[in-house]
Amino acid sequence: MDPQESIQLAHESFGTKELLGNNIYNRLNKKMKIVAIIPSRMAATRFPGKPLVPILGLPMIEHVRRRTSMCELVDETIVATCDVEIKKVVESFGGKVIMTADTYDRCTDRVAEAAEDLECDIVINVQGDEPLVLPEMVDKAVSPLIEDLGLQCTNLVTKIVDLQEFKNPNAPKVVTNTFGDLLYISREPIPSRKKAVSNNYTGLKQLGIIAFRKEFLLQFSQ
Repeated sequence: MDPQESIQLAHESFGTKELLGNNIYNRLNKKMKIVAIIPSRMAATRFPGKPLVPILGLPMIEHVRRRTSMCELVDETIVATCDVEIKKVVESFGGKVIMTADTYDRCTDRVAEAAEDLECDIVINVQGDEPLVLPEMVDKAVSPLIEDLGLQCTNLVTKIVDLQEFKNPNAPKVVTNTFGDLLYISREPIPSRKKAVSNNYTGLKQLGIIAFRKEFLLQFSQ
C-alpha cells in the first residue's frame, strides 16, 4: 500500500467531530486559529541528520509534516529549523518553513521563536522525529484547551506496558498527580524500577505533541 494512502485511511477512520463533539469543534473553528509547528534540526544528539533520513521514499520530516497537515483542527503547519538543508527539502514538497536561531537547547524555544510573529491563538509543538504521528492525536491534544479556557498547555501521553520501554532512555517518562497535572519528565525509569514491575502500576510516556496557548508559550520560553 502506498504510504500516503495508508496515512489517509488512518485519518479517515477517526472523525474529528466525533472525537471532540460538535460544540467544541464549532467553537474552535469560529474563534481560534491553530498553528502546528514542527521543530527540526540536523544536529540531533542521538541521531544526527535524522530529519532527512528516507522512510518509504520520503524524508522523516516530510512524513511528520504531511500527517500533521491532515489534522482537521490545524489551520497551518510550519516547520521551524535552523538548517538550510531541511528548509530546502520541506519547501521542495510545498511546505512552509520559518528559519530560527541555532542556539536553542530546547525545541520549545525554537517553536516559540517561530510562533512569535504569527497570528494565532494556539500553537501545537509536534516533534519532528515522530513519523508515525496520527492526525487525530494532534487534534486530541487541542481539545482540553477548548474545553477549559483557563488551561494553558496540554501534553499528550500514553501508557507504557513494556518494562524494556520503561527502561529505554529514548522514551521520556512522565509523572503526574492525581488530577493529571504533569509534575516532571525524565528519560530515567521513573517513578521507580520497583513499581514498574508491579501488576498494579502503569507508566506513562510523552508522545511529543504539546499544545500551548500562544501567550503562555512565549512566557514559558522566556
